[in-house]
Amino acid sequence: MFQTSFCDAYEKYKCAIIIDMLDIYQTLEISKVLDEVITFSHTEIAKEKIRNLKILPLDEVTQALTMVDEMSDFITKFGPLPIQGSFDLSKFVDIANKGGILSAAELDHIATDILTLEKLVSFFRRADKSQYFSIVSLLEKATDINVLEERIHKVVAPNLSIKDDASPELKKIRTSIFQKEQSVRGITFSLIQKYHEFLSEDTVTIRNDHYVLPVEAVNKNKVKGIIHDISDSGQTVFVEPTELVQLSNEICVLKIDEKEEIYRLLRMLTEKVRFYGSQILNNNKIIGELDFVSAKAMYANEHDAYTATFSNEKVIELIGAKHPLIDKDKVVANDFKFDENQRIIIISGPNAGGKTVALKTLGLLVMMSEMGLAIPTRERANLSYFPRIYADIGDNQSLSDNLSTFAAHVSNLSTITHFVTSKDLVLLDELGTGTSPNEGEALALAVSDFLLEKKCFAFISSHFEKMKEYAYRREGITNAMMVFDEKNLLPTYILKIGFPGRSYGLEMANRYHLDKEVVEKASKNLAKTGTRSISDVIDKLNSVLRENEELNKELKEEKRLLEGKKKDVDYQSKVLKGKKENLLEDVEKTKESIINDAIKQVNDVLKILNKPDVKAHELIEAKTKLSKLNETNEVFDENDEINIGDYASVADLDIVGKVTKINKDKVEL
Repeated sequence: MFQTSFCDAYEKYKCAIIIDMLDIYQTLEISKVLDEVITFSHTEIAKEKIRNLKILPLDEVTQALTMVDEMSDFITKFGPLPIQGSFDLSKFVDIANKGGILSAAELDHIATDILTLEKLVSFFRRADKSQYFSIVSLLEKATDINVLEERIHKVVAPNLSIKDDASPELKKIRTSIFQKEQSVRGITFSLIQKYHEFLSEDTVTIRNDHYVLPVEAVNKNKVKGIIHDISDSGQTVFVEPTELVQLSNEICVLKIDEKEEIYRLLRMLTEKVRFYGSQILNNNKIIGELDFVSAKAMYANEHDAYTATFSNEKVIELIGAKHPLIDKDKVVANDFKFDENQRIIIISGPNAGGKTVALKTLGLLVMMSEMGLAIPTRERANLSYFPRIYADIGDNQSLSDNLSTFAAHVSNLSTITHFVTSKDLVLLDELGTGTSPNEGEALALAVSDFLLEKKCFAFISSHFEKMKEYAYRREGITNAMMVFDEKNLLPTYILKIGFPGRSYGLEMANRYHLDKEVVEKASKNLAKTGTRSISDVIDKLNSVLRENEELNKELKEEKRLLEGKKKDVDYQSKVLKGKKENLLEDVEKTKESIINDAIKQVNDVLKILNKPDVKAHELIEAKTKLSKLNETNEVFDENDEINIGDYASVADLDIVGKVTKINKDKVEL
């Protein structure tokens, strides 16, 4: 009995804690991001989905980000979706299902939705299903109910009135009303002439759907008829002349008939809405879902954002990450990297140096990814999936719960230590502050130890010197700093992982003209505690960091120059290769020409020799030609003496040619 009660109480407490942890959305100001995403939406359903967006299960996150990628690419190629607006139609279908009658405006919203879906189907016909599988598959679930739109717009006009030809009966009634009103106008014109001297003005007005004349009160008995109204001053009475009573009554009866016919038409259309109710709601949700994804995609395009990839390994890799709520022209991009060997990062540096912004940037981007949103990074992020993100950031003093700042921090730490697992992400701002420095430092070290043993990822900001030492001594923990412009004593908001940062409290005191004696005494007191020596070590480390950065810059520049030279060498090699190919082609042509010429000469000799009556001088000529053909074609290398007419080889180019010209040490082949 006791055990059951205890378990029930524990479960209630656990549920209360989990509900309380929803404050992470408020802490990281996700609502401000969602408010911007909403501006890209056009439908009630999409706006509501964005407004209520929370962290999704991993399988849903993957699907959501796939759809954002597809939609972003589609919009980039083909433009925004043709959605001008769409209401949540569930309330209208509910009215129909409960036997109510929909108004012309409500029916028009339903018809407009059907037209919107028709435009979307036409718009996505250009989409390759293999490339846009998720969004095309969603649209394929829609149902064609264009017949309902046609029926509604046959009755309801663009100005939301009921069309005259909505039905033969309505047209007949309105024609009769028009004719009788024309008769009334003709009669009233003659009555104005007849009772001109008794009227306060020569006009006719309508009171209680009856045509009346404005008669001076003193002459009310001079105009026979029914008094329908009296002016505020009491000087005018509005009389329906006896000549108009019959016609007015007939018009009133016709208008009642008109209302009844309109009611019948609206009831008939409402019945159709009830009949197509499930299809209407299905299509309405599809339009809202497409608009929802479109809004996220357009937000991504606006912020040059990427969707994250979720890894089975435990990792956070955010390259060039920017806080989405800071002005794009002012925000500083930073890299965040966590893995099994670097599970906890202790970030230090001066106040107002950007530590809190860094914590919020990390938490917000991880949360946005798990909500199915793209995030502003320089390249696609690689993340683990974190079922819970715990954060204790800012001044959590609670007046309603009568908690001090420190008590509020400890309350949050209590929640974290009770429920955190190795799969979670923890963000702690100024861990251990709000109590005595010694106790706060001890608490900060103990909490860090606890989180390290839990093997979760944690990003912790701290001013405590022992926390910086602790990060050097323990495996799995790394220091980080917010780089500070020491010369101008201004923050740069640049995060550097691997080195601790200084607080620069005394330097800032000097800058703001605190009495020099006070600053000097504070410096001496700091030296006595040994903290100054730690600060000096940090300064030396930072100096080494700057030297390394300069060396890295020089190495990068040298690498850039070498790569440039390599490109030049590659280019020259290609040029030489081309020249070689052209030269070989020329040599082949020359060889072919020489061979053809030799064959021709041999043929000429053979012709002479084959003559039956060959003469002596012809034999001598033939012998001379053969002698020339028999001249040596010996090939010389670069070490032999070369003369014009000799054949020489060029080893590097693998060619042989005949020497045609010699100019000092240059030979032309």
